[in-house]
Amino acid sequence: MADPLIPEEWRAGAECAGYEVSNLGRVRRPPRVVQQPSWAGNLFDRQFSGFVLNPFVHTNGYLYVNLFYNKSKKRNRAVHLLVCLAFHGPRPPRHCAAHWDGDRLNPKAS
Repeated sequence: MADPLIPEEWRAGAECAGYEVSNLGRVRRPPRVVQQPSWAGNLFDRQFSGFVLNPFVHTNGYLYVNLFYNKSKKRNRAVHLLVCLAFHGPRPPRHCAAHWDGDRLNPKAS
């Protein structure tokens, strides 16, 4: 649930093209327009509305989301790692994204 005291900031996901990640630990697919051919061969613009993805708890206790790429291939990605990558940049070698409060279900940027 979004915290009313912290403004939500969305950034493009570096590892997940076509998705955005917020500082509150939410992942969304923004609205987009795609050109598709009609049955007659003409191109038309098809509009897709944006939506926030529903995370699930993985067996390791962290929140994950399913990200789709190449139209049908799916990848599971940890939400806290997507937030860390979007707001703090890539991790240095042999480092991990830490939860300062110790709660694995809290993917917020800190």
